[in-house]
Amino acid sequence: FLPASSSSVQVFSPMVSFAAAQEQELRISCRTRSPWPLFFQAALHLRRNRPAEAGALAPRLARFSVRRYGWMRYVTGRARLLDCRYEDSAREFAAALESRPADWKARCHLAEALLCLGRREEAFAQFGRAEADAARAGTAPEVQAWRGEARLWLGEAAAALKDLDRAVE
Repeated sequence: FLPASSSSVQVFSPMVSFAAAQEQELRISCRTRSPWPLFFQAALHLRRNRPAEAGALAPRLARFSVRRYGWMRYVTGRARLLDCRYEDSAREFAAALESRPADWKARCHLAEALLCLGRREEAFAQFGRAEADAARAGTAPEVQAWRGEARLWLGEAAAALKDLDRAVE
């Protein structure tokens, strides 16, 4: 670490410089035929609260086999959702689910994107499927709470209360 009193020296955070170095290395690695560097670059952008940069990698990740690597698009789906690009987000989550159909978190995020698009019935159908998948994993209360929160967003307080009560039973 450098002394803060030195006027000619730029003080930096070790985490920011580490992340910047990793980002540069990933940028170089992205020239390979593997989706892994793209996935990690998107995850790093998302972690650094840069959803537009993470989402911009979606078309490049989409070039790889959905059956094998579609799950990686969960990260770009979250980025697109945070960036209010709901159609793109729904497409990314759908690709993630093609690869891992039982991924209840991807399914709940897909439901959120669908709600943002005004597609309420489809969204709650996705929450229902997510709850069934989560029940097999022993995490159904998380989906019930998520669905309850979504109902609160929609102003459906009575229905939200039912979901939220089920989540804490």
